[in-house]
Amino acid sequence: MGLTGLSMLEAICFQPSGMIGNSHQQIDLGALAECLVFYGQVTIVLNPGSFGELVRLCGAEMFSELINEGFLNVEFMNGGYGVRTENAGTKAEVHFPVSYALPSLDLNQVAKKAFAEVTGKSGKGHRMAERIVPKIKRHRLNSNVMQIAQQDFEDVDFLQQSAREIVGYFLPDLPEAKSFFIQLHRVGDSYSVETDLDFLSVNRLLAKRISPELFNLAPAQILSRIVNCRAGLEISAMAQAELATNELESALVGHRLRSVLNRRNKSLEQMELFQRVTLRNGKAIREALNDQPDRFPELLDVLRRGRRFREFVVGLEGPNEELLAAYTEAISKDTWIGSVPAKTFRWAIATGLSVALTGTIGLGVGVAYGFADELILDRLIGGWRPNQFVNGSLKRFIEVNGR
Repeated sequence: MGLTGLSMLEAICFQPSGMIGNSHQQIDLGALAECLVFYGQVTIVLNPGSFGELVRLCGAEMFSELINEGFLNVEFMNGGYGVRTENAGTKAEVHFPVSYALPSLDLNQVAKKAFAEVTGKSGKGHRMAERIVPKIKRHRLNSNVMQIAQQDFEDVDFLQQSAREIVGYFLPDLPEAKSFFIQLHRVGDSYSVETDLDFLSVNRLLAKRISPELFNLAPAQILSRIVNCRAGLEISAMAQAELATNELESALVGHRLRSVLNRRNKSLEQMELFQRVTLRNGKAIREALNDQPDRFPELLDVLRRGRRFREFVVGLEGPNEELLAAYTEAISKDTWIGSVPAKTFRWAIATGLSVALTGTIGLGVGVAYGFADELILDRLIGGWRPNQFVNGSLKRFIEVNGR
């Protein structure tokens, strides 16, 4: 595969975010719907909890139809990635990245339980699960992610930028978010945190926006988001797919890629790695479905109608605004989407990477690169492009990428 890689809108990887609004919900159903509308192939990685949630949100029949008709590729991971803290609240507090598996919750068991609960009939639910399970891929935990996460922790500039980005995302009016200091110190296989940020004060402010029972900011949460950003990059790279992100995730991806490329050539610091593509007169599908999730099954007719257009678009190198507008008009005609309010959609397209990678092709990675950077470079040189379908404003994303 050449440097152009896959065409835009061909495939995207959607990952549950872990918290939707002021709730414990993991999956943004409306955001998933928008990915299904625009992309020819959508891959979603589910754990035992989010699997049951998606079956409930979609409905058993709709969940099955999305898979059977090829609109949705489901991968099941009976575990995940995170950060473990020991000696919490003491001077000896340390953190280290972990992967965890829940072998007692295998796919067959989880699927049967989810379908039985949604259908209200154990026999029917089990039969539906037995038909759909063979079409679901079992996603293996990547042991490399933990090694890579450690190298991310030890990248001083990346850690500093990412930590400020995370705090600023949740508290955009906090002056300290742009300037606080944070650094990790290796303690065996763990890390202690040195910082001048007052997390108690930060969480008092945050409690005015998000219930403390749902979320608070602490070093472990910051490190966990960095770990999961890396895991998301790895999953998308392996799938040769674009990423469905929010503003924060886009910023973290941007910081990580720029850090990797800057090690190769400092002159790339001011290069614009991403170009914005905007569809200004789209339809607010996400907002409509999150307000009325029971309408989600109606999306199937829209996806069937748009299939031919999507197959045409993925053969092009980056469809323009006119094509996207024509597609939106076509799928809106005589469907419920036509009555949905207007919305602006945004993509961050990695147009600058081809130029940035020119000097790396055919060269060894070298000692300046760690194992983590080598993996990213290998996949970028192989043709993968971390284009992003950004949910929300691109303002913060563009700012951290030099515009």
